Amino acid sequence: MPLHIFMAGRLFALGMGAQLPKQDLEIVTTDRKIKFMRLILLSLVIILGGGVNALAVQVHGAPEGYYTHNLAHVILIVAILFLLFWLRKEDGENKKAWWYFRLSLLFFLLWNLDAMTAHILKKRLPSEAFYLPPNLFDHLLLGPLDWERWVFYITRFDHLLCVPAMFFLMQSLRYFYKTQNKQKSIS
Repeated sequence: MPLHIFMAGRLFALGMGAQLPKQDLEIVTTDRKIKFMRLILLSLVIILGGGVNALAVQVHGAPEGYYTHNLAHVILIVAILFLLFWLRKEDGENKKAWWYFRLSLLFFLLWNLDAMTAHILKKRLPSEAFYLPPNLFDHLLLGPLDWERWVFYITRFDHLLCVPAMFFLMQSLRYFYKTQNKQKSIS
């Protein structure tokens, strides 16, 4: 009988109130250590061995991709507004966690509006406004700089909104976790 089927039967019996012998516990612990080490090794191989560019640019086919992408922005805006409306009075025991969560939603909303504005302005600007060589990192916005080009340039700094949104989301999850642990230790 294979070891994993044997151990599953033993663990099921343990759940039913039986005692697991010490040697079986050592097998389970060793098996977990081996799986963990394999996961670490695989992660290192992927991180160090993958020599390809991981570009964060997504190109959409014209014109359906553009409309579909902007529709997704609209749906995300509606979803965030719905959450903000629904959570407007949610405080309870986790006031700080809910505050951070609402703040993250606000930054995600601003980021989404910023990205959508950048998409619309990129379509409005003439093709002569851009220098677009094959390398995505060499793209330039050419002058003369009028108000549309300035706004487009500023909206390209969307990471200044997205990173704080993720930070506040992580802070909210952190405070939710702390509150949950406090409640478990009390009961």
